[in-house]
Amino acid sequence: MLQRLLAMDCNKWIPDSWVSDTRLWFYTTEQPLSDVQQAYVLNMGTLFFKKWSAHGQPLLADWLMPNPQLLVLAVFPGTEPTGCSLDKVSGLIGRIEHDLGLDFRNRKRLVWVRDLDAIFGEAVHLENELESGSGWLNIYANTAKEFRDNPILPKNTAWIKRMFNPISFP
Repeated sequence: MLQRLLAMDCNKWIPDSWVSDTRLWFYTTEQPLSDVQQAYVLNMGTLFFKKWSAHGQPLLADWLMPNPQLLVLAVFPGTEPTGCSLDKVSGLIGRIEHDLGLDFRNRKRLVWVRDLDAIFGEAVHLENELESGSGWLNIYANTAKEFRDNPILPKNTAWIKRMFNPISFP
C-alpha cells in the first residue's frame, strides 16, 4: 500500500522543539491508520506520558504520527529511560496493537522512498521496488539530529542490503 510522502519534507516530521539530542524510536504499521485510529494512538500517548517515569523520575516524552503508518516516540534530554520504563512503553504499544488489530513492532518492516511515495513493507515485499526510488527512510535514527541530518539512507546501505541477501548457513 502506498502513502503519499514528500521526501524533501521528512525533516518537518521532527518538530523544531525536539532538540538535537532528543532520543527517537520509530514504529511502523502494515496498513495506514484512519484519522480516528491516529487520534486514539496519540491520545493514549498523551495520557501515558503524563505519568511515565524511570525509577521515580518523570520522563519527558511525546509522540506523533507524521504519516498514517509511522509513529515517532521522542524522549527529551535531561531524562533517561531505563529498560523497565521502555518495557512500559512496549506494553502501551501492545495494548494499542491489540485494541486496533495492528502490528507496530515489526522491526523487519522498512520504508522505501520513491518519488513522492513511501512504501512500507518487509524486504521480501520490496525487492521489486529497488530499481526505482531514492532510498530508505531512516527509521533507525537514534536522535533528532541523526534523522534531520540524514532522513533518507542511500539505496546501498549495507545493513539493509543484508536484509535482502541474508547469509545462509549450511
